[in-house]
Amino acid sequence: MPGDLAGPGARFIRLGLGPLTARQARVQAELLAALARNRFDQIRTARLENDIKNAVNRIATVLQISPTTVPN
Repeated sequence: MPGDLAGPGARFIRLGLGPLTARQARVQAELLAALARNRFDQIRTARLENDIKNAVNRIATVLQISPTTVPN
């Protein structure tokens, strides 16, 4: 698990792949790792978008305007 997502003491993700040859297991592991990296990136993007929305809302509150009037 990436430290920025899992926090301190992050651990590895372990999955049983069942009875596979070494080559099959390696291919499956590489595919799963790619999927995990993609999902971690999606989580980071969602967090960033949420952080931006929250910042816009805070600024709009301070300026006493509607967040919908703030340009994208």
